[in-house]
Amino acid sequence: RLGSTDKVSPDANTFSLQHTVNRFQLSMRVAVTSAGRLAPWAARGLRPLRRSLPAGSPKFCVSTYHVRMTLLMGQRQFSEAVPPQGEGTEATASESAASQSETSAGTQHPGEAEVIWSAPDITGDYENCEAAVNFSAGAASVGMGLALLGVAPHVSPGPFMAGLLLAVLQVRMAHILQLRELRGQLRRHVTKASISEEERGKGTLTLVCCGKLTRTLSLAPSTSEEARPQLGKVLRQGVYAFLDRELEKGEWPKLEETLGRDLVIAEESVVVEPLGGEPLDEAKKRVLLLKNFDGLKESVAPSPLASIEQISKLTQITAATLVAGGLAICVKGRQQAEDALRAPEEAKVAQHRE
Repeated sequence: RLGSTDKVSPDANTFSLQHTVNRFQLSMRVAVTSAGRLAPWAARGLRPLRRSLPAGSPKFCVSTYHVRMTLLMGQRQFSEAVPPQGEGTEATASESAASQSETSAGTQHPGEAEVIWSAPDITGDYENCEAAVNFSAGAASVGMGLALLGVAPHVSPGPFMAGLLLAVLQVRMAHILQLRELRGQLRRHVTKASISEEERGKGTLTLVCCGKLTRTLSLAPSTSEEARPQLGKVLRQGVYAFLDRELEKGEWPKLEETLGRDLVIAEESVVVEPLGGEPLDEAKKRVLLLKNFDGLKESVAPSPLASIEQISKLTQITAATLVAGGLAICVKGRQQAEDALRAPEEAKVAQHRE
């Protein structure tokens, strides 16, 4: 047995090599630990067998001592060849990180995109404002319903149903327009801008905006032959794409250098995905291209974040006004209807007393 520590003389057991290998393969158990090293091997039932060998056959001496020494030497060689778990991966990771840092520290290759702008996402503010718009639409429906309940006793069923239909359409249209305006403001906000310069002053500017919108602008030097919108003017006014300087991360001198150059937008491609509940066709129609910027506005447009906050406040004020007005109309209308019902009875009682 391999567990035995007794050394057996080389002349004690003599077998043929083929028989020993077959017996050894049938009786050995192999276990590999999680670290990748060989565990101690255990063999059961390995007993020396004597058999007569034909004359002239090669003879090999195999004993438990020789088997143990062979396994120990193989395990030592395997552990030296395979590093322990963690050491090789850490070394490889450190080498790759060092190579990446050396590469990033190098110069910018032609055609490689360079990030010139970065700002935080405002999707969280958009979601809060969207929830406020939805709640305001429900509150406006309640206010219109209360107003209709107030006028119901004083009108016939035909005009009442017409007024109910108009109220439903009005609330629904207002809700749709507010959501469109909200999505448009969200897609104005630029979170990342990267530029790749090419030969002869040309380049490609990629603007990643909120609302699952990506703009790719092909830039070219300005010429007097064809009037095209200038890149610096379009981005500084921020009508279609806004770079919010109050939310920017760090300083970006490359952005100012790019905006200061005399570049025009030659071509533009847009990739947009619809937001929750928005049709794809509508999302594509609502995205305005920067190359179609007319440049008539001279003042800087308000930031998307400020516009979103303004939309939220406006919808809440409108909903509160409708609820208060509807409640007042409902209470006043019901009082007048009850007074009208009590008037004949009071007249009869007064006439009886006379």
